[in-house]
Amino acid sequence: MRYGVVALWQLTGMACTLGVGALLVFSTNMIAGQGATTSLRLLPHDLLWLFSGVILITPLSLVVLWAWVRACGRFPALEGSPQRAIMNLVAVAMILAMLAGAISSWEASIATFLDETFSVARAVIGWATVGVVLPRVLVPVLRPGRITQPRDVVKRA
Repeated sequence: MRYGVVALWQLTGMACTLGVGALLVFSTNMIAGQGATTSLRLLPHDLLWLFSGVILITPLSLVVLWAWVRACGRFPALEGSPQRAIMNLVAVAMILAMLAGAISSWEASIATFLDETFSVARAVIGWATVGVVLPRVLVPVLRPGRITQPRDVVKRA
């Protein structure tokens, strides 16, 4: 069940990130004075980099989300209340952004590694937060407390 939950969380996170990105790009193009037709025509071009980033971060986010589900199974207090769950999910998104930053700047020199890692993390944190938090709020199966429900203990004879 946990693998299915992580896969559903990942897929809905990708969809939410691309959906919010499309909405922002379309709105920005409309505010910039382009018409609806031009804004819709430019949408795939403008979302190309966001889409490639979502695809490239997928293996890393699967590992992070799986580790979070395991941690919540062991420590259900991590998602004890909706506020605590959201705060912890934002922390998970920050960790994901930092890992993405570290991986993308692995070839930097020691002197610039942290600067480049934080630079990439700042660019990724907003989208990572959308992809981690929004599915948990929107999808009823993924809501806080649903993943970490205690399992029935089977007594052995």
